[in-house]
Amino acid sequence: MSRTAKSIKNIKVAVISQASVILMSFILRFFFLRHLGIENVGINGLFTNIISMISLTELGLGAALIYMMYKPLANNDEFKISALMNYFKKRYHLIGLIIGLFGLIFVPFLDLFLSETEINIELYMIYFLFLTNACVSYVHSYKQALLTADQNQYIVNFYRSIFLIIFNILQIIMLIITESFIIFMILQIFLTFFTNYLLSRKVDNLYPYLKSNTCLTVESNDAGEIKKNVKAMFLHKIGTFVVTGTDSILISIFVSITVVGQYANYLLIIAGLNSIFFLIFKSITASVGNLGATADVNVVYQNFKKVNLIGFLIFGFSSICLYILLDRFIILWLGGDYILPRTVVILIIINFYQMGMRQSTLTFRNSLGLFWYDRHKPLIESVINLIISLLLGYYFGAAGILLGTTISTILVPFWIEPYVLFKYGFKVKLQAFFITYLKRTSILIISLIPVRFIISFLPEYGLLSFILIVLTTCFLAGTFIILLLVNDPEFKFFKRLLLRKIKR
Repeated sequence: MSRTAKSIKNIKVAVISQASVILMSFILRFFFLRHLGIENVGINGLFTNIISMISLTELGLGAALIYMMYKPLANNDEFKISALMNYFKKRYHLIGLIIGLFGLIFVPFLDLFLSETEINIELYMIYFLFLTNACVSYVHSYKQALLTADQNQYIVNFYRSIFLIIFNILQIIMLIITESFIIFMILQIFLTFFTNYLLSRKVDNLYPYLKSNTCLTVESNDAGEIKKNVKAMFLHKIGTFVVTGTDSILISIFVSITVVGQYANYLLIIAGLNSIFFLIFKSITASVGNLGATADVNVVYQNFKKVNLIGFLIFGFSSICLYILLDRFIILWLGGDYILPRTVVILIIINFYQMGMRQSTLTFRNSLGLFWYDRHKPLIESVINLIISLLLGYYFGAAGILLGTTISTILVPFWIEPYVLFKYGFKVKLQAFFITYLKRTSILIISLIPVRFIISFLPEYGLLSFILIVLTTCFLAGTFIILLLVNDPEFKFFKRLLLRKIKR
């Protein structure tokens, strides 16, 4: 299959499978909330973030492994592929043990994050189950990187979605019968283990030479490059966690675990959308890596501009829809008691848009292996984010914490990430990128104004009214964005492509 064909297949499976997973996650959250309560939703979100913090010891090995696989896969170098897999197998197993040890060391400090919640044996058991789930995930998961690098991400997505839906149904049944968070988490551990185990077996069947080359080791120059990339990716992971993963922890400290639960419901929607959209970019990452290893840099740059427009169409359109629909959906799904203040909701949407608009840059940076050049960026961003979030969180609560994320993103990654990509990857001037970014963001704001005005005349309450608002919002947002993009060069390319296909 060609790069384009593989990308399209990966995207199709990613969207369909993830849409199914998102639907199940909303149903699961409904039953979780009804049978365990908003405080346990908050604990679930808090423990997820704490485990994510501990899991920073993964060091970015996954991204480094995928990048190292591109050339040997393109050259069909089975020995080098096997050596790399052997190298990463040992390190992934070691990381699982380290995460377990760090997680145990963290136990005495749990009460610092749960000031308004009674610490009891059940809470400790739930935390241990979260920790076990994280450790189990490193037993077989390293093999999935080979599927991703070989442009077969659709296999990973298919397996994960099928097993997640099956186990979510079991979790719902057990929630209704037992109302036990502990049983819920035990099923989660089984889900993690079986998904990774069966994917591991699939990799063994697709790449049988791996079993024959278990004694091969990587060459010293490859080991050096891996260590260099891992160091850089570790810093990037720290930055990503501090900016996006500490919000729930800070809200639990400065506000309450109940607000963490409310925020977690909004985050479930945002994470659901991101899981689809980021999978689209992840689905093309291997194709971009293959392109970067075989094509002229100008060809790669022209493809970047097209992907960047796709990113805006996805995240710009979604941001308008979220602005209009997010609160309405929460009311319809869970009820009016779970609504956050409007300022907090707007900041959630702004952060969603900012992160989304970075995806094309990050996709090409990762595919071209440019981790090293902006390795200090995450540390700078993390310090700025923590300082601003702590200060504003103390005075303004959840809104201040989220505003810290907004400000730190504008001050650091907004300009450093494209600077590195354009200087070391494309070797072209950067001004056009920022001009395009500002133009498209202006299009988003201009499109939102009439959409909001027209929607204000529609009835507010009930399922039918919500469906009418959804359809109207999607139509208006899409129409205004397309009309305002009519002179965009990349949009003209896709327009010509579409017209050619229609004529056929």
